[in-house]
Amino acid sequence: MKRFPLWVYEDLDYPEVAVPAIIRYASKMYPDKVATIYSGSSVTFGEYEEASSRLATALADMGVKKGDRVALMLPNCPQFIIGYFGILKVGAVYLPISPMLTGRELEYQLSYSGAETIITSDLMAPLVEKVRGKTELKRMIITGEADYSPPMLVALKGGEKKVFPNTYDFTSLLREYPPTPPEVEIDPREDLAHIQYTGGTTGTPKGAMITHYNAMACMGQNVNIHTGGRLIAENRELSITTEGPKPKRFEDREYPSYVGMNSIAVTITPYFHTYGIFSLTYHVLMGVTQVLLAGRFDPGLLLREIERWGAGGIVGAPLLFTAMINHPYFKECDLSTVKTISCGSAPITPDILEAWEKAIPGVIVSEAYGLTEATFGTHTNPTHRSGLRKIGSVGIPFNNMDCKIVDVETGEKEMGVGEAGEICIKGPTIMKGYWKNPEETRNALREGWLYTGDIGYFDEDGYLYIVDRKKDMIIYKGYNVFPTELEDVLFTHPAVADCAVVGKPMPGVGEIPKAFVVLKPGAKATAEELIKFYEQRVAPYKKVREVEFRESLPKSGVFKTLKRELRE
Repeated sequence: MKRFPLWVYEDLDYPEVAVPAIIRYASKMYPDKVATIYSGSSVTFGEYEEASSRLATALADMGVKKGDRVALMLPNCPQFIIGYFGILKVGAVYLPISPMLTGRELEYQLSYSGAETIITSDLMAPLVEKVRGKTELKRMIITGEADYSPPMLVALKGGEKKVFPNTYDFTSLLREYPPTPPEVEIDPREDLAHIQYTGGTTGTPKGAMITHYNAMACMGQNVNIHTGGRLIAENRELSITTEGPKPKRFEDREYPSYVGMNSIAVTITPYFHTYGIFSLTYHVLMGVTQVLLAGRFDPGLLLREIERWGAGGIVGAPLLFTAMINHPYFKECDLSTVKTISCGSAPITPDILEAWEKAIPGVIVSEAYGLTEATFGTHTNPTHRSGLRKIGSVGIPFNNMDCKIVDVETGEKEMGVGEAGEICIKGPTIMKGYWKNPEETRNALREGWLYTGDIGYFDEDGYLYIVDRKKDMIIYKGYNVFPTELEDVLFTHPAVADCAVVGKPMPGVGEIPKAFVVLKPGAKATAEELIKFYEQRVAPYKKVREVEFRESLPKSGVFKTLKRELRE
């Protein structure tokens, strides 16, 4: 804690309220402020509070009750925000589903959760209808992009939503039902808010059970660390207090991120992802106007939107920052309003972070770490200006979070400074367990500790460094080889745009490191050249032994490389 200012508390009390208190707070603090800008239209915080209450009333009338799972299968759009808070207001459990899933994947997630209701788009409805008979789905609520577009755009898009049996129109429900949902008693420490699927980059997704208390503790930690304030609740209503031992904590000199939080954020991280739902709720809590970008990731468009709206911060995954800095428009783009850059969800090469620091003088670049099973983040580099940030490290734990490194084989021996092992975490944001999966829950949660499956080590200051995923680790002739290290080497080759290294089974040696490589446009390189590139850079047992060139690598919704597909 010595790395944080005095007003960051080692031990915080967290609001024992249900998550919808966030939108109630926002609607009272800034009811007429624009909360989102999407497709040429805007919605205020007050309008979101009313619309989500109307949806909750409709869901209750349909028979949705406390504890029921309601699936939300939408891209980033106003209907997602209304759906999220509406689901929680009726006491149901939010079940995020990626709109990019195949029919097989959708059927698995719906069946696994036992969801009886889904809110989705007119584009996704045929796929849902196709698998409905193999699941417990009873009803489908359909919306469309035109529902929150200006009248002229609606006329241009035209068309009617296709009607399936037991389907309801989203906007019709909001018109027909009053904003008077039934009162639902929530036990924040026990009742679920989310069943959040793990990323599934290494295997079959599992449903992490996140309680209302987990989510509110996450909010409280981030408010304290990033602004110096404290999130408190009285009579189920939230407030942020600035009482503390230090004055001037909100000055731009120490907290540029706080200044940015009162302005505009350009949002591209999918809301259905852990990173995205945190971004949604935290921005609502802090009164941030979000510019929503849906559809295929376009680094040029993202740069132009950040410049256009004067965004105060950029949050995202490594591929996002790499793609933007390599885009031709980056050199002429005015990013002077950007005060903070936060990178997470996967390791990023130090040279990319350093390049951003050089491109925007005075910007605070902070790498962070978290995972679905911990609601969101567990570690961060300090984001106040005088804080110690270390390139290559994901920083130090949030309030009330403990972390230890244990040996990979038994998980019982604690490792020393600089020694790599499995990262274990304990704290108020750790999940309740995996939905309907007691065996995996026992493996992941041991005596209150979450065994993350990630490999890392501490330095002498207690800063955490991520080495790799435990499941991604390659064992070559008995040696442990970490793919991330080999990928970092390849990224320094001038011809390489993207790459991933996985273990390929090989009789007699166990596994060999194999690289999948995407070259930059117009660049040339051979497999032999890239293999030779390793010889002066890593120990002989570590070097890549096979290279396969591809036009692209499979990615998840938050731009993580799907290594399971490459292994298959």
